[in-house]
Amino acid sequence: MDGRPQEPVDGAQVEGAATEHTTTTGRGSGVAVALTLPVALVVGWIVQLTAVLSRLLEPTDDPTGGFGLTGWLVVGAAIGVGVPLVAFVGQVRARRRDPSLSGVAFVVATLVLVVGLVTCGLAVVLQFSSVAADRYRTAQPPSVAEQRYTGEEAGDELRALGDDTVRALGGDPTEGLRADGSTVRAYSEECLLDNDDPGVVWSYSYSADGLVDASGDPLLPDGVHVLPGTRTDLDGVRELWSSEGIGAEQDLVDFDQIVPEADWLERWSYVRAGPTVDITTICLGP
Repeated sequence: MDGRPQEPVDGAQVEGAATEHTTTTGRGSGVAVALTLPVALVVGWIVQLTAVLSRLLEPTDDPTGGFGLTGWLVVGAAIGVGVPLVAFVGQVRARRRDPSLSGVAFVVATLVLVVGLVTCGLAVVLQFSSVAADRYRTAQPPSVAEQRYTGEEAGDELRALGDDTVRALGGDPTEGLRADGSTVRAYSEECLLDNDDPGVVWSYSYSADGLVDASGDPLLPDGVHVLPGTRTDLDGVRELWSSEGIGAEQDLVDFDQIVPEADWLERWSYVRAGPTVDITTICLGP
């Protein structure tokens, strides 16, 4: 004490100083939180993007990427959504206790949480929906069309249909050889049914333009696209298919072709004068 009289301290000044100190501290903490939350969101994005890219670069038999992809998407969402959610809840509680607390952290937490839900959260929802839909699909039995013909029966049916179609065009399916000397017109390949069970797809291919005779000379001379003596109209094919319960639709890309309409035949099958017959089944039961 220096003996000089002390000036009275105004209580309002003390309270104002304390309030100013509290507000300043709250603003500083809010800025720190505001800088941290966007980083968490970016980290969540990186985790999810890395998982998706890994799935694309290393595909698996599971079209949804399995629960490995789902797990990493959940981890990314936990970071990108969980962290701002915790901060948001904390800010709500803190502001209830102290209404004078800076609103910087609250505003940033709200914005980051909304963005996180729209991005990271939506990615998880879509993935779970995809997994559920895939599980439901694989649990279904083969469709009626997939069971219409099975195994060698499908091959015999397609071979007969293809040969009859060639004859309807005035051609002989046994005439001509492939470039490798074979006479194979119908062949099969492995495939997957809609429920991912193993199946087989059959294809029939006959094109006079690509065949040779016994001496190795092309059946069609250069500049000729239709085998002499064959039909250039497709009426006979339409009649044949109609008797087999198969529709005939004009090809919208090439008007010289018609496309068979049947639930067990693929839409990219086609027939044209030549004769050219290219018919493929859908994936059928083995």
